[in-house]
Amino acid sequence: SLHRQFAEGVPRKHYRALVAGRWARPGMTPLRFPLERLEAANGDRRVRVAAGGAPAETRVTLLSHRPGDPGRGQPAWFSLLDCHLLTGRTHQIRVHLSHTGFPIVGDPKYGDFTLNKILQKQGYNRMFLHAFSISLDHPIEGRRVQFEAPLPAAFQRVIEGVARDTTAGSANT
Repeated sequence: SLHRQFAEGVPRKHYRALVAGRWARPGMTPLRFPLERLEAANGDRRVRVAAGGAPAETRVTLLSHRPGDPGRGQPAWFSLLDCHLLTGRTHQIRVHLSHTGFPIVGDPKYGDFTLNKILQKQGYNRMFLHAFSISLDHPIEGRRVQFEAPLPAAFQRVIEGVARDTTAGSANT
């Protein structure tokens, strides 16, 4: 039952991503970009948006904005996003967000490498992408069940550590 559900795309998977920039799209935004896998001679796997690639869709919703500190080399804004996968391609969220100009903070493959180095010196020592929840049908009972994984402490500290944080529903967004 579980194998069938995953093959048929039944589970709903949500991720949290902290990105560089001010996500200004209201409500849920579908990102539909076909993805193509590449493998370098050294075995490094990458993915890129390409017309002949496999269909991929990520639905993105703004959760909050927080100001950055350009005086310290940071972008003017960071945005916390909920990313719902409709397909499950390799590196899908990372490539979709980077392609739209909103790289995930700390992403070593698709991120802003200069910004990542600056942020690492300021205590941002990880990629800020987190598998937050999954819901699927119970394999025996058939009822819908949901599992959530709280944000890791380092991720939560970054979000809570900024007093000037503004939520998606406030007048400041």
